[in-house]
Amino acid sequence: IINNGKDQKMPVVTLELLEQTKEKKIEITKKVTKLLSELTSVPENQIIVFIKENSADNVSAGGVLLSELMWEDK
Repeated sequence: IINNGKDQKMPVVTLELLEQTKEKKIEITKKVTKLLSELTSVPENQIIVFIKENSADNVSAGGVLLSELMWEDK
């Protein structure tokens, strides 16, 4: 949480996702911001959302790259 100097706390959220389209990132950030605002009573314009995107080649589950798991499902 960042204090903006006016005794108002600005929540900061970091999301780590697989690569998304710009449209999908807009949708995700709007929904996360709205929900967090509802839960914390902090105005939406004071909520900061960072998105960190990862390639499926750079993430693994159970020792297997997600790109390989995704390939197996198809």
